[in-house]
Amino acid sequence: MRENRLQLRLVHLNDTHSHFDPSDLVLNPPGAQQHHSISISCGGYARISQFSKAQRTLAKEQQQEFLLLHAGDSFQGSLYFNCFKGEANATLLNALGIDAMTLGNHEFDLDHQLLAEFIQQAKFEVLASNIEFRADDPLYSCYTEGKLKCHQGGELSQQLMLKELNGHKLAIIGVTTEQTPDIACPEPGTLFHSVQQTTQDLIDRLRQSGIVNIIVLSHLGIEQDRQLARSVDGLSLIIGGHTHTLQGDFSALGLVTDGPYGEIINQVPILHAGKHAESLGLAEIEFDEQGQARLLHGATYFLLGPEPKLICDTPLSCEQYKKLEQTIFSHPQLVCVEDDPEVAGIITRRYQPALHELSRAIVCDVEAPLRHSRLPSDTLPHGSEIAPLVTQSLLEFARLESHPVHFAIHNAGGVRTSLPAGDLTRADILGRLLPFAIPLVIYQLRGQELRELLESAINNALDNGVIGTGSGSFPYVANLRYHYQVEAPAGERITLLEHRNDDGLWREVIAGHKYRAVSSAYTASGKEGYDLLGQHCPTSQIHLSTTLGEAFEQYARNQKVLRRPREPLVSIKESSSSRVA
Repeated sequence: MRENRLQLRLVHLNDTHSHFDPSDLVLNPPGAQQHHSISISCGGYARISQFSKAQRTLAKEQQQEFLLLHAGDSFQGSLYFNCFKGEANATLLNALGIDAMTLGNHEFDLDHQLLAEFIQQAKFEVLASNIEFRADDPLYSCYTEGKLKCHQGGELSQQLMLKELNGHKLAIIGVTTEQTPDIACPEPGTLFHSVQQTTQDLIDRLRQSGIVNIIVLSHLGIEQDRQLARSVDGLSLIIGGHTHTLQGDFSALGLVTDGPYGEIINQVPILHAGKHAESLGLAEIEFDEQGQARLLHGATYFLLGPEPKLICDTPLSCEQYKKLEQTIFSHPQLVCVEDDPEVAGIITRRYQPALHELSRAIVCDVEAPLRHSRLPSDTLPHGSEIAPLVTQSLLEFARLESHPVHFAIHNAGGVRTSLPAGDLTRADILGRLLPFAIPLVIYQLRGQELRELLESAINNALDNGVIGTGSGSFPYVANLRYHYQVEAPAGERITLLEHRNDDGLWREVIAGHKYRAVSSAYTASGKEGYDLLGQHCPTSQIHLSTTLGEAFEQYARNQKVLRRPREPLVSIKESSSSRVA
């Protein structure tokens, strides 16, 4: 190792979303027939642990320092989180031996007490360098106890991670996207300060104290990481997450990537490692005397089991199978790894029994396949066949809890999958259909506000006159129906708006009347086109402890058999045709 230079072997993860088991990665290698679905089992925490331990040993042999870092969004996304919340994440991240994690937006989906319990259990540094909490917030207590590094002021060691590595000082700043209040549910009074200003201020203070090796552990997304590299001086390296960005050349596998691994902007390498614990990043970094980082070697790796097999939905000939095997398994960034028995044992003994019980717990029968599409389409002219049922479950749950709500609204992105015909289990509901454990909220709004709200959400979903955040905002409804005219002037696109009265008849929604509605806490807080709810309705909100998945489970159990919706409730009209959802 060169004198006066820090050499670091680094393993990094991001957006693991409680995917502790291996996942099936769908591939589309060139030359594969389009009607074949080809996948391989990859990733999972037991393989990540074994791989990381091997890299830690290799670093020691080569006289390198070693770090294992997580760039945020450990929470949500799987049945494990629905069952165990942050406890399983903390236990397994501790078992991996990670050194530091920055908070992602999904860490703020539920209440701060749950996040504080995760941080208290963590045996690694938790970073939130641009976030400030109220003095009565449980996360502030984590800060005062030294368990959370955040933007409360004070010494540098209270705002970021400082580490001594073989005589070299290294600083790690953890930053979270400023858009978190728009896409998650942080508690009132939580401040997300400017990432650029916070980072520059901390770097200036670090360099004044003689620390030049500075990493930003970022949950900003690839474009904001690029902007940060361009706009901040004195930064060595960015390790990022949030956008599930896969870096490297995986064209032989048919995977979409976003540039090379370790893209360099303004002499700053930017490293991302995909999503869902399918893959991880491995880099060898050298820092010079001024703190500039040079990527010596690095790549994103997918971790396969010791005897990997292709999973195909249609039979292949021996020749086809061997050709695909040669193409896929010869890729240098697919690595076969044994499971770490310690981590595999924790998952198997401590957590999987509860999941197996859920997979055996049949809730109801699905009469025929229920397909999900966020928007109406040619193949699904009535839009999603399952989202309206989910929305109906919110309405019925609120009424069973003695809340006299008029209708329910649910965003299309809150429903994650289609359902096949046959038995529907609790695992299907909580792990696949509605894996995000978001509670329900009842709120009040006037008829005119409802009209504005629906138009805003659909404008956002269709990019109609606005740059939307995605089709996930498209509103499905229960006990409500409306027509949306695509080419009408803004503010006049909802041309029919009615709710079903207690007598079963449809009545016009009156502009000045007050109505009560139920949605998920995500929607009710004003995310993705539902801004009006966040701006005007917080004082009228009633928060329920029940989650989306729990409400739908109760509804499905009462139904006994799930069937397609009986009537269309939404009409999207264009100049020459109409689509009804």
